[in-house]
Amino acid sequence: MIGFGRLTLAAALGLAGCAASADGSPPLLRGPDGAGTLSRVICPNGVIPVRVDFADKLTLRLEQRFPPGSDEALLVAVLAREKFVLATACSDHSVHTADYESRSGDRAATIYWQADGGGRMLWIGASLSYTP
Repeated sequence: MIGFGRLTLAAALGLAGCAASADGSPPLLRGPDGAGTLSRVICPNGVIPVRVDFADKLTLRLEQRFPPGSDEALLVAVLAREKFVLATACSDHSVHTADYESRSGDRAATIYWQADGGGRMLWIGASLSYTP
């Protein structure tokens, strides 16, 4: 299992940046993100369960790229390369998050995931927000 606090993993790992799109968004966020949402409770063991609405098309793309059973380290390396900021979402640190905010501040994304004790992905999802 990977443990980390609020830090920029890209700096911690010393990985080089990846080319961003014209609007500055990282490659992982390119493409349709979906109008619909999928809802999931992400911290079932917490004092207050947290429910997140995931962007359906972006979540599907992430599930295809990082399916259950795949290596969590691959996801963490991609997130670091694309300049996401890593943290944990639950008080028991069972769910990890990676945050991205566009340079202009009008688009933000959070990727949520959980891995087992052996570093294998259990699930992944993403939420998006836009400011006009």
